[in-house]
Amino acid sequence: MKKFKIFFILILFSAALQAQDPHFTQYFSSPLTLNPAMSGYFKGDYRISANFRQQWWSVGDPFTTNTISYDTKLMQTRIKENDVLAAGILALYDQSLNGGFKNINVSATMAYHKALDAEGKSSIAAGFQFTYATRSLNFASLNFATQFNGSGFDTNIPSNEDFGSSRRSYLDINTGVLYTYKTENIEFYAGGSLYHLTGPNTSFLRNSDFKLPVRFTIHTGSRFKVGDYGSEIFIGGLYMDQAGATEKTIGIAYGYALSEEASIYAGSWYRYKDAIMPYVGINYNSLQFGFSYDIVNSSLKEASPKNGSFEVSLNLLIKKPINYYTNYKGGRIF
Repeated sequence: MKKFKIFFILILFSAALQAQDPHFTQYFSSPLTLNPAMSGYFKGDYRISANFRQQWWSVGDPFTTNTISYDTKLMQTRIKENDVLAAGILALYDQSLNGGFKNINVSATMAYHKALDAEGKSSIAAGFQFTYATRSLNFASLNFATQFNGSGFDTNIPSNEDFGSSRRSYLDINTGVLYTYKTENIEFYAGGSLYHLTGPNTSFLRNSDFKLPVRFTIHTGSRFKVGDYGSEIFIGGLYMDQAGATEKTIGIAYGYALSEEASIYAGSWYRYKDAIMPYVGINYNSLQFGFSYDIVNSSLKEASPKNGSFEVSLNLLIKKPINYYTNYKGGRIF
């Protein structure tokens, strides 16, 4: 067990040093961490999204990631019909190693969706995101290999690490594009994004540079109505690459409409050579709730039978009341 704990600590610390981004099983419920062009792509006028993920919860100290975002559509009565101008804000908090490593991001996003036809069935969007991030180390919560005395870790032993600072802050830029197609019974989208265009230095070591690698993402999804009240099938896929670490995910979910206001969802996603992720969800009016659990099927499952991850998502879509006096433009009432 002691050997396992040491091994696991080394894995966690090396993952932090590689500075790869947190990722979500329910990536489709975390739009602004997936693609800035997703801002404004929803039914309604405002959207509030929240995500909570705890990874490897049963072994050592888990990775914990929380996000909350808000985006809204702007100037709907002033821009061209079927176009959408959107803005959003995002906050992300991530910690691991028993609080020894913390990451806080605050982002502002802008996106414009340009209709490609008179009916507004298809559109192309571009988005940009500007981020201020702070990463910090709490040395009191960290143990290093040089501090292992044969039976445990002794924090009185020097770590011999040349840390220049326990905090690193930087500015970053992300961008993305998105194509969408919507009819009464079919909805399809496909997009791509690039995060960390500035390549910020995230190293805590003195006289050392570690540039945060660019994250490249391609994602797609489709909805098909299959029954009364709006029952539907959703199919989605994701490809992500960062510093040579790739993620390939595909999944399907069925949404059974209980009424015009409520639906229940059940499905599963598969992350190639990593995990199977069952998913359940509930939609009620403007509120969407989702729960998923990662069942690891890679070599990590040999370390512990309970090394999976669970995730909760919450989305609230709000549509403001129609004002027929102020929302009238060019013969069109929104």
